[in-house]
Amino acid sequence: MPNSIDSSTFIKNCEYMNACNSFKNSLCLPDAYFVGTESPICYCHSCHILRGEIGIHKQGDPVAQYTIPLGWVRYSVNFTQEAFPSGTPSNPMMTSSTSSLSNVLTTWHVAYHGLNIPHVRRCMDAGVLFQPGDSDFGEFGSEGFPLKRTKEGGERGEGGLLVFSPAVDYAAIPEFSRKHDFVDSSKRILSARVAFQVLVQPGSYKAGPPSYPNPITTAGYNGEESDRVSLASTLDSETLEWETKEQGATHVSALLIRLDGF
Repeated sequence: MPNSIDSSTFIKNCEYMNACNSFKNSLCLPDAYFVGTESPICYCHSCHILRGEIGIHKQGDPVAQYTIPLGWVRYSVNFTQEAFPSGTPSNPMMTSSTSSLSNVLTTWHVAYHGLNIPHVRRCMDAGVLFQPGDSDFGEFGSEGFPLKRTKEGGERGEGGLLVFSPAVDYAAIPEFSRKHDFVDSSKRILSARVAFQVLVQPGSYKAGPPSYPNPITTAGYNGEESDRVSLASTLDSETLEWETKEQGATHVSALLIRLDGF
């Protein structure tokens, strides 16, 4: 999993990344929540082509595939205790697992967790991903968390499950990550979405088919039509959705931001 990319491998003064930076600033997230020594990584069409990076990566023990976040900008999250307010749990953005950091970074699986924009600050302040119905979610409650479809076609509550996907296109569908309007410096009205990139402990989650349709295009990706086929469609559809109840088996590694209509 790339934690940093040399500045020569993305376009200087990339307009898309600048717009995402402006949106991130509008969230009023403390700088200490992010790794100051690592630059954001832009995965817009132009920056991606410049790097020549493959779209599917592998990581973990056993190895699992995941897609790179095409069309998004990645901001590495700081999980050191000094970054968080007093009173938060020890190493709050870090798993409570006894695994060493180096072990987590190399042997855990990479996935994505979609969430609604109003929930980002709350999750980062507490240093955890909130499960639906979690009383600690306070004023936000469980509103905005997805319902899962039953085989009979109805819907049921998540029941405390955290939902991930190795494909950001699926993790950030509207059922998981709602779009919010954002007006950029050029007065364009864009649609913003957010997601977390997470590391998930192998064996702690159940993988299965998607509860919602697998997206086949990445609308607003800012690329040629031939490049707009969703990378989610290249993964095994029978393992596209991951679920776990084990809060301590996850580690948030980055915040992702996407602006559609750019």
